Amino acid sequence: MKVRIRIMSTQTGADGQPMRTRNDYEGSCCREGGSFVCVYRESTDGGEEIRTRMEIGQGSLILERRGAFSSRMVFREGEDHAFLYETPFGALPMTLHTDRAEAERTRKSIHVKVAYTLDMDASERTSCMIRIRIDALEGFFI
Repeated sequence: MKVRIRIMSTQTGADGQPMRTRNDYEGSCCREGGSFVCVYRESTDGGEEIRTRMEIGQGSLILERRGAFSSRMVFREGEDHAFLYETPFGALPMTLHTDRAEAERTRKSIHVKVAYTLDMDASERTSCMIRIRIDALEGFFI
């Protein structure tokens, strides 16, 4: 089904100043087993395409990005996940710790909230919050 995806994130680094972003996308979403899988495309400032796949499960979120920038981030409450953030300039090792991962579903929308800490190369720690709202443009989430 066609969906509209709004992603709002807040990142607070060592300086204590929050950085907020909001992005809107159109994509598609379907049910796979006990999860919902949504796919959308975005472009970098340089025009390169990135394909993102979100898998929303009970108490978990997997964000997989492929293209100019690639990563696979797994959010499960109380767990750590190490991954590589791959850029055209090289790969950066990162680790995230998920403090909270929750999702609510209605017939026409899915709301996801994830709070986590991101460690970049064991030198910088960032507190992060992602809020995702997925609205069905046609059909229902059943």
